[in-house]
Amino acid sequence: MLSVLEHEYARAVEEVQLDDDKTGQWGKPNEALGHHIVAFYARGALNLDSALFKAFWAKAPPEVTAAALEQVGHALKDSTSVSEDILIRLRSLWEWRVAAWSGSAAAHARLEAQQFAWWFASGHLPLEWATEQMLHALKQGGEDGTEFLVVETFAKLAPKVPQQALAAIRILAESAQRSGAFFYVDDKVRQVLYRAYQNGNEAVRSEARKLRDYLLALKFEQVRDIFERPLQEE
Repeated sequence: MLSVLEHEYARAVEEVQLDDDKTGQWGKPNEALGHHIVAFYARGALNLDSALFKAFWAKAPPEVTAAALEQVGHALKDSTSVSEDILIRLRSLWEWRVAAWSGSAAAHARLEAQQFAWWFASGHLPLEWATEQMLHALKQGGEDGTEFLVVETFAKLAPKVPQQALAAIRILAESAQRSGAFFYVDDKVRQVLYRAYQNGNEAVRSEARKLRDYLLALKFEQVRDIFERPLQEE
């Protein structure tokens, strides 16, 4: 299919910035284009060095490239299984985009980074790689409404990656303090603290206590006795 329509896709990429992407009968055309480009890549019809693929990421506005990455995340999260070949290609795509952030406008880095929450929550990606990328994305992305997903996922993973889970909560809380955004300590945040502390490693426990004290300093009294009494687990 791509070989037949490649010229049309190339023309659409050239015009991607000219269209204000108003929703029409078939949705937003720019976002649909991004979805098609990434789908072709995931299936192996395009590569990172394909002219059409590179042109899309170079020309599309950050809102469009971010939407393409978000759609990948939703597809991953909604899938019960994903082939290893596709996962390898998607990991390469993400690393390629992260490498591009240093030379791109801040909006590209911020908006694209925010979409990794959906990838992370899918559970399909290797744990060590996914947690490393998630922490990096949090430092780039700022608040966008997916914080609940990050906290929920780290609450589940805290027994396996306690230090990274604590670091994620710290990044979110500090980011909210700098920007004036709302940060709420809910049961998931408490689960991260409790489960990390239960790890038994003294270095991890020390980090958990430091995070608890930081949140107390922000007047989140609901974490004061988090280590002294059993937490109601799900």
